Amino acid sequence: MMARLTSHPPAGRILIVGGEPHEAEFLGFVLTDVGYQVAVAGDGEQALALAERFAPDAMVVDLVLPHLSGWEFLEQLRSDPKSAEPIILALGQGDVPQTKARAVAAGADAYCTKPVPPSSLLGELSKLGVPPPVS
Repeated sequence: MMARLTSHPPAGRILIVGGEPHEAEFLGFVLTDVGYQVAVAGDGEQALALAERFAPDAMVVDLVLPHLSGWEFLEQLRSDPKSAEPIILALGQGDVPQTKARAVAAGADAYCTKPVPPSSLLGELSKLGVPPPVS
């Protein structure tokens, strides 16, 4: 009798680019807990290097980052054909239409106001088409 190979869809890979370590850790915990593969970068420069190695399906990017701002990070990421693919959810302070529009213009696919509740984060990623976690 031949063994049957079963394949499961790969878990969604999400890179969290966070300015505040405790916020990034919390988001990482939430996403890992439901089954996503998660990597965390503390700033935009680190995230650019990590994005190439980790090849995320999506990124959750805080717009307030040390060294390289979230805005600069988005523009650099989207200008590089090798890294322009991931879905990006930008996180920022305040529900201001101009901030949302600026985030989308810089390369984000969507924008959420911080702090983002876990259910809203998961719902937004689902709406954006991020591959679901492996259950």
